[in-house]
Amino acid sequence: MTAAADEPTGSPASEVITALNAELARRHRERFVDVQATLLAAAPSADGVPVARLRSDDVHLSPEGDAVVADAIRARLVALDRWPRSSGS
Repeated sequence: MTAAADEPTGSPASEVITALNAELARRHRERFVDVQATLLAAAPSADGVPVARLRSDDVHLSPEGDAVVADAIRARLVALDRWPRSSGS
C-alpha cells in the first residue's frame, strides 16, 4: 500500500499503511514488494508521500509510477527465479 497525497508520514492513515505493509511483509516475506518504499526510493519526498510525477491523482499512480512499481516487481520475480532471464529484460 502507499500513501495518498493527503496522508503524510505520521498521519493516522500513514500509520495504518505502515502497519499493514509490515504485516504483509511478515506474511509474504520475500514475495512482498513494498510499493511505498519503492516509490520513495525512486523519488524521495520530505513528507513520505510519493511525489506528484509518480501519481496521476491523489491516489492512483501515473505511467511513470506504474513503471517504477513494475520494475520493482520484475526485479523481485527475477530474484526469486520466477521471471525468465534474458538479455533484454
